[in-house]
Amino acid sequence: MSFGNLSNSFQAYDNDFGLGHNGARLSLNYFDGIPEQNLLNSLGNNTLRLIFKSLLKRDDTTKEKALSDLNTLIDEDISTNQGKESQFNDDIFLICWSQIYAKLVTNEVKSIRNYGNSFTIKLITLLGKSVSKFLKDYIPFILLGTCDTDVAVSKNCSEEFKLCFNNDSGKLQALWKVFEEQILSLAKEILINETIDTISDQRYVAKEEAAFRYNRLSTSAVNLLLATVSMNTETYVKGEHADIYKDILSSDSFWKSFNLNDNFNLKQYQSILRLVVTLYTTKFFKYNKDIFKTAVRYLLKSMTQINKKNILNVNTVVPLIMDSLITLTDYKDGRIWSYDKHSKEKLLSFLSVTSRNAVPQFFNQLYQLYMATTSIDLLNYESEWLPLWVGSLDEINKKSFLGKYGATVLTELWTNFDKFLKENDDIRDKYLEDYIPKTLRSCNDLNKLPDLKKFFQEVCNPLKAETELENAITVSGNDVNKAEKYYQGNLLSLVISSESNDTALESLCSFILHILSDEPTESVKSVLFAIVIRLLSTDASTLDSGISTFMFELPTWVEKTNFKLASDIVVEYTKSKYIERNSEWITSLQDFFTVCTTLDIDGVEIINVLGALDLSRCENLLNSDPAIVELIESYITGYSFEEQGTTRSLFKSHLLNEKLVEELYVNSKSKAKVDEFVSCAGYLSPSLQSHLILNTPFLLDSMFVISDDITISTYDIVSKLLSSGEVNKEKLVERTSSIITNFVRSCDDITLILNDPDSICLKITDDFIQKFPECVSKFIPTFIEEYFVQFVPEIDYRTCVGQNLSLTPFMVLQDDQLQDIQKWLELINVGMFLDRLVSKSSDLLSNDLVVLLSIISELVSDYNTISPSPNMDFTGISHTLLKMRESNPISLSQVVDCFDDDSDSSDSVLARLLKSFDVTTDFYKIRVLRRVIQNDVESASTSAITSLIPQIEKYVSGTVRSKEFSRIRYLVSSAILTAFSSFSNQEALSKLRTLLAAECIGIRESELLQSSNRTLHTLILLSNILEVNGSSVDVSTYIPIAPQRFSMILKTVDKWLDSDIIYEPAFIGVRLALLKVFSSVLRFPAFVDMTPSIFGTTGKLLVDSLTMCQLDDTPYILALRMADIQLCQGLKKCNTPESFGDEFGTDISDSIIELPFIVFPGENDNQVSALFYKALNNAFDSLIPTKILLPQYERFLQTFLEFEKSRMISARRLIVLILGRIVKERQQTQVIEFELRQQHLHTHEDKEDDDDDQFFDAREDMDAFTENQNLEEEDFKIPHKLIEKLVDKLPVEYLEYCNTTSFIEYLWDWHITLQFFDNVSYKMRQLYINQLKENDLIDKLFEFVSDQIDMGDIRFYKEQLTAYDIGHYESIETEFLTYSAEVSDECKYLMMHIMFELFKSVGSLTNMWFMNIKDRSLKNKIDSFVSQFISPILIKNEIDSVSRKIEDFEKKDEALSIKVNNVTHEIRASYLIDEQNLVISFKLPNNYPLNNVEVIGVSRVGITEQKWKQWIMSTQHVITGMNGSVLDSLELFTKNVHLQFSGFEECAICYSILHAVDRKLPTKVCPTCSNRFHGACLYKWFRSSGNNTCPLCRGEIPFRK
Repeated sequence: MSFGNLSNSFQAYDNDFGLGHNGARLSLNYFDGIPEQNLLNSLGNNTLRLIFKSLLKRDDTTKEKALSDLNTLIDEDISTNQGKESQFNDDIFLICWSQIYAKLVTNEVKSIRNYGNSFTIKLITLLGKSVSKFLKDYIPFILLGTCDTDVAVSKNCSEEFKLCFNNDSGKLQALWKVFEEQILSLAKEILINETIDTISDQRYVAKEEAAFRYNRLSTSAVNLLLATVSMNTETYVKGEHADIYKDILSSDSFWKSFNLNDNFNLKQYQSILRLVVTLYTTKFFKYNKDIFKTAVRYLLKSMTQINKKNILNVNTVVPLIMDSLITLTDYKDGRIWSYDKHSKEKLLSFLSVTSRNAVPQFFNQLYQLYMATTSIDLLNYESEWLPLWVGSLDEINKKSFLGKYGATVLTELWTNFDKFLKENDDIRDKYLEDYIPKTLRSCNDLNKLPDLKKFFQEVCNPLKAETELENAITVSGNDVNKAEKYYQGNLLSLVISSESNDTALESLCSFILHILSDEPTESVKSVLFAIVIRLLSTDASTLDSGISTFMFELPTWVEKTNFKLASDIVVEYTKSKYIERNSEWITSLQDFFTVCTTLDIDGVEIINVLGALDLSRCENLLNSDPAIVELIESYITGYSFEEQGTTRSLFKSHLLNEKLVEELYVNSKSKAKVDEFVSCAGYLSPSLQSHLILNTPFLLDSMFVISDDITISTYDIVSKLLSSGEVNKEKLVERTSSIITNFVRSCDDITLILNDPDSICLKITDDFIQKFPECVSKFIPTFIEEYFVQFVPEIDYRTCVGQNLSLTPFMVLQDDQLQDIQKWLELINVGMFLDRLVSKSSDLLSNDLVVLLSIISELVSDYNTISPSPNMDFTGISHTLLKMRESNPISLSQVVDCFDDDSDSSDSVLARLLKSFDVTTDFYKIRVLRRVIQNDVESASTSAITSLIPQIEKYVSGTVRSKEFSRIRYLVSSAILTAFSSFSNQEALSKLRTLLAAECIGIRESELLQSSNRTLHTLILLSNILEVNGSSVDVSTYIPIAPQRFSMILKTVDKWLDSDIIYEPAFIGVRLALLKVFSSVLRFPAFVDMTPSIFGTTGKLLVDSLTMCQLDDTPYILALRMADIQLCQGLKKCNTPESFGDEFGTDISDSIIELPFIVFPGENDNQVSALFYKALNNAFDSLIPTKILLPQYERFLQTFLEFEKSRMISARRLIVLILGRIVKERQQTQVIEFELRQQHLHTHEDKEDDDDDQFFDAREDMDAFTENQNLEEEDFKIPHKLIEKLVDKLPVEYLEYCNTTSFIEYLWDWHITLQFFDNVSYKMRQLYINQLKENDLIDKLFEFVSDQIDMGDIRFYKEQLTAYDIGHYESIETEFLTYSAEVSDECKYLMMHIMFELFKSVGSLTNMWFMNIKDRSLKNKIDSFVSQFISPILIKNEIDSVSRKIEDFEKKDEALSIKVNNVTHEIRASYLIDEQNLVISFKLPNNYPLNNVEVIGVSRVGITEQKWKQWIMSTQHVITGMNGSVLDSLELFTKNVHLQFSGFEECAICYSILHAVDRKLPTKVCPTCSNRFHGACLYKWFRSSGNNTCPLCRGEIPFRK
């Protein structure tokens, strides 16, 4: 490997490499050992150079990012086994990294240290032996990382280092020996040579932070030294590196850190202390006594630094100090205490502080220290040691709260204190008698201190303790403080728990009975009652007599004040062993409750006591005392459920029976407390729960009704009951399954439940099925057809509209009655639910269920078509024939085979589909069949399908010609023929088409009224077979039926149309079929050319059908109107509307124009509505020229302004679309008429001006604009009613909280309003702006859209711009979105479009509004949003409008040149004058129009500076003051320049030839100086100066009167 010109770089180090071993200096300080730039530049990888550059920066975030990238790079090399081929196998890189790594270990950010250690270890892992010569540089620093003070860093480093050496402990231990010298050099460098000032540059690092950094580093170094000693215990004392150890340990700077002056030094102190102990135990101090003495002196000195102020902070090191003192005292019989003449005082000072703030193990260590120093009499037993123990006891007895370790410390203290006292038996008894009571009174419960309690049991006499308890009770009397309560309780605990306590217990019981018989005070009685409760927890036969006597006498002692304690005694007594040995216990309890009922005690409390009694004792008591039973019944009847705790206790009690539970449930319903009842019902016994569930409406009232928690609680009861076997399982499973199913049926949106992993219904159902598999049969219906008909009794004819007007439903329809789709929703919910069930358990799936789910899936399609609230998630049913075609394949050949074979098993799926049940299920099953067949036809080969056609022809012809009418055969035929729409070999079906056509010829009118109406069915089949996919045939040349035969059909149809039968309700199906057939054949131009008579029949049928659509009582009107419009579109495709001539053309147009105004009966905001109005809009767009609609302007406007509530949103949208087109068309003539009237006025003014230019009629010019605007302007204004709607209908809530229909109607109002601005003249635009400003509508709209648009939802608007053009609302409007969520999205899009239109229409008013926004945050949001979505389009429009006019401008004036820069958004106009250019620039800002277009005078030629500036101001004013466009401004400028250099005289006030506002020439002349002025400029001068003098010569300019 070549190092290039690195020799000079290496020479610069002068052989002083610090910690380095490879020719580069390694240093921990911040100013030395930094990689040289020429080394970094020599790195072969640019990425590595950038990373090292980042690592040399001071910013820790930058370093962390660079280290992360570095680790990512090496991870990639390791994963691909790069090894020696790695980019890191470069000596220059390894040298640079060793220098950087040395700096990283000093960093305070642990992630940086982590990354550095990790990378170095990975480097060794990756390069293996290739990195050997650098190990001396790397290993010490890695081992330092394993000794890091931060546990996370040291742990990560240790684990990765172990992995690097394959967890070979032998290799890892060897590293400490092999690299011992380098490790010691690193430790020495840190501990001796480096300081706070060298590690941190205090110009950039705070002094305190620098101290922390060095402390952490030096502590790690001490840990490293300690680990080195531990790994080299046998050799380090006299080994080859012993001098280095001595150098480090002899240094004063090392031992100065051995102090407790600062809390942050604790870790380093502990590390040094451990090092001292290790050095002692490994015999280092044996050969280095001076160092030993130094260590001991620093240790003793540090002990004096512990005081009352810092003891809590340094407590963690006290055990280590104590252990160290105990260990070191062993040296030569305590020689260490002679190394400091004040060692005794220092020890006493240390122990006096630490003993009063002890931690666990301290008193064990204190006793050990005492024993270790006994032989040398370091401290006196009575005068020095004893006060330490006693003082500690006094201190800890003062604490009422012992804290986390207080109990352990107190036990250790007493245990070791007793050991200490045993050294002098003369004082032991005295101190125990004095201090045990103090501890018992210290407000600490002895029962919570088991070890201490055990100790006291061993040293205390129970009889003596009992006597002391009697004395305590007698002496305290009524005055029992907290300490005394603890004292009495602790004494009682000792009496009860001590061995051989019979005498003491008997004595205590006698004492209690004696005191109670003397009528003590209530406080004493309460104490005694509490003692009895404690005694009842024992089982001492010696107390039998006393307890029985107490219970017999208890009724005489009970009062309201002590009822709680007395009742607790009764409850505990019933659960104790004593009651078993008392034959008279019932009498005692009866007497007790009898007395209680006479006292003023709440019945609830008595009931609670009864409920808490032992079950068997309670039952015996109730059976023996009717009065208690009556009390319970009365309580249940009036129970209020106010407190849940009381309710829970009642339900847990043994007082309830079946009758009472029923009464309690009825009571909860009457008080609306069912939730409280349910939440506690789980505490009832299984038998009562079973009775409650099976004999009351409990389940129905609680599951899925109140809350999820209540539902879960109820189900838990059910589940436990079923598992227990204590219930009628079948009945409970039936009831629970029914409730779950009913809940599923009634869900508004089942998908929310099925898709929610936390859904309670799903969790309960899954658990229910898993635990009780037999319940599955309760969810899946057995007879699918009967089940289906329960929800879908008949077919809704509207479904045919959603299926591209498929008329198959008319084969089975009985009337046009609209169906209740809410029932459909229930079935769909069940279908989704069942689909979810079988997904969990595939063994539940059967052929019947597959068929049911398939027809439900078809129902979903109809539901989404008809419902105003569709749900596309319903289409997710997965276990259908179409989605399971691999496991349940049904092909067309199988279906055809069934035509001649009826022996197919009734259990097969195909047999279930073909088996007739009733018209509704037959219809949906055949629809399933059609989907399956169509899928097979699309994937099968042409030859395979062609081979089946003879059988199909036979089946269809047999169906049509059979004497017996078979509805199922017609349905199957329809399904097959519909599936053939994409069949490529359509010629193979010609025979079948001919057959069906022949069956329609010569049919008499009367036959059309028959109930079976075969002709209708045949026409439907014919329409199906004519519905050919355009990709399967050449539509332009295709001849579906022989023209002669079709002409015969037309003659038959003409006869029908000429008869009265066409108005019969029964004919409507035939009418629809004919419309469908004609629509289909009109797609084939060659066929139409060969049958020209089709237009006459079609026109007659269409006019008649369109007329019927205007009648409310027309049956199937929603299908009829759609068929009419489809036929209209078919006629348009023929491009021969003139074929109708005057006979039908006008009638068809007039009828189509009437359709938007009709409110159709039975219509909803659904797909049926959307599809029709979308088709109708296309019909208007293609068949009705907008000019024809101009006479309908007022009618459309009136309908728009007064939408009926019954009018569907799609119908309203159609009105908006058509009205918008009419407004745009009408404005073209309005602009011309407006300008003609304005021109007429100006002509009149100019004639007057020509009469006498010397005079100025101030009154005339002052009112010029006013007259122009008021001159019959009402004819041109925006309609006043529209303005009123804009004012009155402004939404006050955000879109999310508004009715979307009302909201979008308001937006439509603005959309139509802004249509008036399209392609109008400047003056008309000003007229509209002024009209809107009169009602402050412009600012209101600005505020409205900026407030309503969620400018943070960037993703939504990006998606909208991808799909639609924001500049043209029609692009989304023609989608005819119907549903609330879609309309809501449309509102968002429309608001952005309105903002776009508003910006385009009102010009500089946008800038004025934007500049007046005070909320800076809102202003920034608007700026960002507009700049991203709207400004680019507006800027493009402005530039495009200029670009389109450039040629016209330049043709008018050859000296003019206009350039457009689309990148900088700049338009530059240049005039060539005497070979020099006069240049003006228009620059559009990126957030245009929030900021105005900037007009810049680039270069001036041939005019004065003042005039040039005035021109610039005028040009700018067109945009900023007159709401003009860049094109308007450019036009004014070019005219001014042209006129200036054509000899026209400019106005002496504004220096422009054309006035910026009215575009007039300066025609007013001063009679004195003959200067010319614009009338408007002169009037402005008169108003500002207050007189009518010339602004130049001050001569008077007379008025013309």
